[in-house]
Amino acid sequence: MDTDNIKPGFVKLVCSDKLKYHEKYTEAMVEKNDSLILSSLLFRDQRVDEMRKSFTDTIAHGPCATYVSEWNVETDSVFCFSCKTWPRVATEWIARVRINNWPSPDLISDIVCDGCLVVPIGNPNSGESHMDWRLSFSLAEKKLVHSFNYTQFLCYEVNDLLCSYFLKTTLFFCIEEENIIWNKENFFGCFWTCIRRLMKWVSDEYCPNYFIKENNMFEGRIYGRKSKMLLDFLSNLYSEGVDSMRRIPLLSNLRHNPATIPMAIEERECRCDLQLLETSSKLDPQFRWRRRIKLLLNICKEMQQSTNGIMKTTSTFMSYGVVCRTVPFLYFDIHTNSTNKTRYIQIQSLKQFIQQNCMFGDVCTESCCSLLYFI
Repeated sequence: MDTDNIKPGFVKLVCSDKLKYHEKYTEAMVEKNDSLILSSLLFRDQRVDEMRKSFTDTIAHGPCATYVSEWNVETDSVFCFSCKTWPRVATEWIARVRINNWPSPDLISDIVCDGCLVVPIGNPNSGESHMDWRLSFSLAEKKLVHSFNYTQFLCYEVNDLLCSYFLKTTLFFCIEEENIIWNKENFFGCFWTCIRRLMKWVSDEYCPNYFIKENNMFEGRIYGRKSKMLLDFLSNLYSEGVDSMRRIPLLSNLRHNPATIPMAIEERECRCDLQLLETSSKLDPQFRWRRRIKLLLNICKEMQQSTNGIMKTTSTFMSYGVVCRTVPFLYFDIHTNSTNKTRYIQIQSLKQFIQQNCMFGDVCTESCCSLLYFI
């Protein structure tokens, strides 16, 4: 295999002396720089022509031959060579730092021992694509998928909405790098994590191959208008949140019991904010900021009903802001407009408010709440 002056993830197959005289390959050889290169295009077309002798409707489809079998099932046959050594261009994958210990060292060793495949399809942006072959890690990917837990596999299966290969790549990176809990209760949070990463890739027009990060799988496929269309689709999917997922047949068992449908992280945060504001609005009527809290609460509720994801997120930030600014004034009202007994009762009523605030506020919010305890 020759990898000089070629895009990462692709190789040229230089014919050995033994292969030069092999009847099966001689017609697919191309001469270059005093060497014989096995042409991926000629090799695939020869195999397709051979398939047509048995299945007349056979057509070339990427590195495959697509035909309808005797059982009336559309079938893809892939022509490839097996490479028993792990390619040097993918060495980084072996030594990669993995915070979640996935894949495990034993699985990595098992995958490396199997090597990879070389399939007859070239880089479409190369002037010598007819001579290029692509490295395929489909066997390794199969073993990785078999190591998934239930939630990870469920994310993998929900691919009717997207190109399954891009989603699978996104899932591999998220399992390896993201610090999230992969369980059924957090399914939507896990899925939205994958979608957010895919949206970032589409926006950058760069999707790294899981085994060879330098190989941009969007190159020549997702760019310009196509990139914008895909990004719009993903943005709409993300904005719809849980409602968009309930329409997927695979999740129909969750559809009829809303209590079993986990919320996305953003939706859960938004509901916590609304709960906080509800508590704030029920404080003692004499608080001068009570009216403002109640007004903001109504605004946030209206924004939460919106189908616009940006509006939902904005409501969360608004509620954070009002919490930071409200606590000092509440304390001021308690100590300036109350008797000792009333003041004690009012401070006690603020405890729930403070505890909720600290659960999801920032450092400034926590410091502000802490002052109320110590003053």
